[in-house]
Amino acid sequence: MDTSILKILFIIGLTACFVIRTPYHRENKNNEIAVDRKTVQEKILLFLVFAGMLILPLIYVLSPWLSIADYEPSLWVNCLGVAIFAIAVWLFWRSHRDLGNNWSPTLEVRKGHTLITQGIYQYIRHPQTDKDYADQADPKMKLDDCETQRKLNDVGIKQAKDIGAAFTAKKIPVDEVITSEYCRAWKTADLAFGKHKKNAKLNFLPFEEYTEEQVQQMKTNVTPLLTTVPPSGKNTVIVGHDDIFEAATGIYPDPQGMAYVLTPDGKGGFVIQANMLPEDWSKL
Repeated sequence: MDTSILKILFIIGLTACFVIRTPYHRENKNNEIAVDRKTVQEKILLFLVFAGMLILPLIYVLSPWLSIADYEPSLWVNCLGVAIFAIAVWLFWRSHRDLGNNWSPTLEVRKGHTLITQGIYQYIRHPQTDKDYADQADPKMKLDDCETQRKLNDVGIKQAKDIGAAFTAKKIPVDEVITSEYCRAWKTADLAFGKHKKNAKLNFLPFEEYTEEQVQQMKTNVTPLLTTVPPSGKNTVIVGHDDIFEAATGIYPDPQGMAYVLTPDGKGGFVIQANMLPEDWSKL
């Protein structure tokens, strides 16, 4: 395939992405920032992405400066590249369409942003406890005896109540509230939402350090809960623990009380849309 054809296809795809994003960027720019988490690290990473995805390719397409890197790939490689690029442009459009006015190019929440309530999960790590330690490995710990477990402290109790108040104020629809069997998890659910349904799949394994096989077991346990699509227009809230979520996603939810908003894709997977501290819910 002629290189000039590939260059033309790249320009067409790039133009399509620009057309897709422009109205969302214009709408986002007019909204006042409510929560801003932009950091120097993020700005550097965004610049590197911009350079790698736009500046360098355009230099190659529009000038001979990078022609030293030219080579002649086989036809099937060219066709595969074009197909992947087409899928990427479609995914770019779909991600913007699904987010709508909630789209933002950086880590920030603007006024008017709301949670997407179609097929969304909130996975919440329980709020603060008196002491952070691996009580699951304590031989004296019993799931039916809260006195043998870590307990929510005053801050954690307030965080749970504040989360529930924010859900009520923002009219975020909640269907099931699923928790582990640990007292701090189901008590968080009761304080926030007035209900809970215990599921042992959200429990820790009784170890302080885990083998790869045990991490895989925790992932196998919790993934079905994260990938099941809830009823239309409703949200499923899951109140669990750090190690369980990390096993399923590779992300450690820190600090205590951190929530992640997930969208199940209906195909056994999910997309992480946002993370929220307890105080962020009221700012939506």
